Amino acid sequence: MPTYNTINDIHPFLKKNTTSVSSQLSGYQHGLLGIVLETQIYNNVIDKDFIEFLNPGTVSTILATSTEPYISEMVRNHQEQVRE
Repeated sequence: MPTYNTINDIHPFLKKNTTSVSSQLSGYQHGLLGIVLETQIYNNVIDKDFIEFLNPGTVSTILATSTEPYISEMVRNHQEQVRE
């Protein structure tokens, strides 16, 4: 079971790793640092809100009557949401 000390020891590594990821969620400047910092601390340090990533889930149900262009558009939109 993790203790305060083990979590505290690894926290600097988590911060370093999350800042190394390029993400538009923080304006491409601080990576995903908002994932490991409390909201209030992040906002005080960065002076900008971190927009949390929402997983779009699986592609919507594709009906048998769906046309190929409609299916392609659904898949493209989903891939774009996952990429963001």
